[in-house]
Amino acid sequence: MLFTFDLLKQKGRPQQRDAFRRVKRAEALDLMTVRFDLSGLDSEMPLTLAMMPVLPKHGTDVEHFDNPTLKPPVGTGPYVIAVVQPGERLILRRNPDYWAQDLPVQRGLFNFDEIEIEYYRDADSSFEAFKAGLCDFSPGDRRCALDKLLRFSCRADGRTVKESLPYGLPKGTEGFAFNTRRSIFADVRMRESARHDVRLRVDQRQLLRRALSPIEKLF
Repeated sequence: MLFTFDLLKQKGRPQQRDAFRRVKRAEALDLMTVRFDLSGLDSEMPLTLAMMPVLPKHGTDVEHFDNPTLKPPVGTGPYVIAVVQPGERLILRRNPDYWAQDLPVQRGLFNFDEIEIEYYRDADSSFEAFKAGLCDFSPGDRRCALDKLLRFSCRADGRTVKESLPYGLPKGTEGFAFNTRRSIFADVRMRESARHDVRLRVDQRQLLRRALSPIEKLF
C-alpha cells in the first residue's frame, strides 16, 4: 500500500496528487500495516485513502506509469479483458480461474460468460443508439425528462419498457448551489435570507425546466 500511495502522490490523477500530498506522513509499520498522519486534515481524507487501489509493485511500470497505455493491468477479478477497441468497445470474458468463484458470498453473481461495453461520445449519442436497438439499456434519473425521452415509436409497440429498478446503495445527489464568489452574496445577511427563503422565492419547476431544456429540444 505504501508503494501505491507514494506512486499516486507523484503520478496519480490530479485529485489524487492533491489529496495525498496533504498527508503529513505515511510509514509502514509491518508488511500488513501502514500508518498515515492525518492531523489537521478534513474528515474525508480517511475515506479518500480507503478508496485507494493497491497496485502490485512487480507488475507496475513506475517510469511510464503516467503515460497512456492499452496494456491490461494485473488483476484478480471475475472477468479478464478480451478485446479492446479504443473509443469504441471493450469485451470482458469470465475468468475460469477466478479465485473466489466458489465462495458463498459470490453465489448468484457474475453469471454472464461475456460482457460487451460500447462507448459513445455523449448521452445523446448513447440514447440514439438505444432507440435504434444497438444497445439494451438506457438509464435515466431525471423523472420529468425520462417520460419525454421514451416518447418514441418503439415504446408504443412494446419493444421498450420503462422500469424503476431498486438500487439499495448510497447514491450521489443533484441540486443547485449559489456561487458565493459573486458580490451579491458577500453580505452574510443575504446568504442567511437565501438559506431560509429559497424554497419560497425560487420556482423549482422553472429551474428544472432550464436545466433540462437541452434535452427537451431534441423532441
